[in-house]
Amino acid sequence: MTTFGARMLFSLALAGLVVLSSSQISLAAEPSVVAVLDMGTVERKASAFASARKQAEDFQSNLIKKKGEEEKRLKALGDELNKQKTILDAEAFKKKRADFLKSMQEANGFLQLSQRDVSISYQTAVNEIRKKLVEVTAKIAEQKGVDIVLDKGYFLHNAKIVNLTEEVIAQLNKDMPSVKLTDPNSAAKVGKK
Repeated sequence: MTTFGARMLFSLALAGLVVLSSSQISLAAEPSVVAVLDMGTVERKASAFASARKQAEDFQSNLIKKKGEEEKRLKALGDELNKQKTILDAEAFKKKRADFLKSMQEANGFLQLSQRDVSISYQTAVNEIRKKLVEVTAKIAEQKGVDIVLDKGYFLHNAKIVNLTEEVIAQLNKDMPSVKLTDPNSAAKVGKK
């Protein structure tokens, strides 16, 4: 049996145990109403997620542009340093070379920090959206009398299960049409003089 098959069998057995144990616990209680939410679809279609992705892409594009400009600047400094190698005495050249290497390190550090800042800003925005998503989903579930909402990806067959995806997307778009990422360029930067 493949690893996937073993996992699937274990998951189905576990699901059967959960259903069996819950039905034995309260035979008189009404069955739970289960609904699904397709998180992949929500993340693709909800405008707040699209807004966050677009801003992160714009910040990344800006970083790529800045990286190119910085590479040109450093290449020019390197070329100038090479020209001065024959003109300068050994001590002066050594100092200029050390300054050049320091500039390269600062530029690399700046770009790495900037990329990290974009990632953190994006993840912070996504967490904010997901928090709102939970609120919206809970509200809709309560209105529809749904007891349990699970990600649609956990079901092999769900013909009789309520799907809240489109309704949640519509309400999330209404409640949170966009989100503002923190501009990573607004923070104090290393290496810029």
